[in-house]
Amino acid sequence: MFKYVTAALSLTPLTAAVPTLSARDELPDFNKLLSPEELADVIASSEPGTFGILGTSINNITDPNHLFKREPGTFCKQDLAQLFCETSDASPFILDCFYMYNLLMSRQEEWDIAVAMGSRTFAWANSCCFEMTNLEYLYTAYVGGGDVAKLDERIINTCGSNGKVGGWGRIGCPIRGTPSGGVALSYSFYHC
Repeated sequence: MFKYVTAALSLTPLTAAVPTLSARDELPDFNKLLSPEELADVIASSEPGTFGILGTSINNITDPNHLFKREPGTFCKQDLAQLFCETSDASPFILDCFYMYNLLMSRQEEWDIAVAMGSRTFAWANSCCFEMTNLEYLYTAYVGGGDVAKLDERIINTCGSNGKVGGWGRIGCPIRGTPSGGVALSYSFYHC
């Protein structure tokens, strides 16, 4: 059963230059990414440790010299990804998930996701966390930051409601070194 927030939210800006969401169902414009300086301002104005990517030093993330628009790797079968919306008042803020999207689009992260890892959080921004779990027994999946960013964009555009967003799904991602094939992974966006 899905429960949707009924009260309107108004998010205040972290800095004057950073976009905010104030309208009830306003969604971010994914064609307008934050500049490296704007993203660095958002991260710097947040509590330490509230932004991160698994395997990456947070000190590098907050330095604008390490943040610039890139084409992060996309390896998974996005067109076959399943998505189930579960937005509630306990879900993360859309704006935080949009900040995570910007963080992922400024890096070139890639992960090998083995079954032995269990569920693992790979990226987070304030209230928005992203985790994946390998559902296969023998194979290790290969996932790029662009894959996570695309799932982030899709969940916001599909499940976002009243300033909050949440959901989960499944996606097939390749075994490292193979152009096709799919290892089944589950993923979720949840409140940190």
